[in-house]
Amino acid sequence: METVIRPEDAVNITLFFGKRKQETLRKFNQPSNQLRRSRTGTLDFLITHYEWYEHYKKVSL
Repeated sequence: METVIRPEDAVNITLFFGKRKQETLRKFNQPSNQLRRSRTGTLDFLITHYEWYEHYKKVSL
């Protein structure tokens, strides 16, 4: 069964990139453009990749 998230159940967050972190913002936006994903999709992609990588490190040791 598929879980449906209704708009009232959705959670919004704000990411603030100050003057010092403009390079980080640029690096975050770059995969969004290359992968043609939204920022939320890019964040999900990065977290999923991180989880996979951490699991792979444990398995390969």
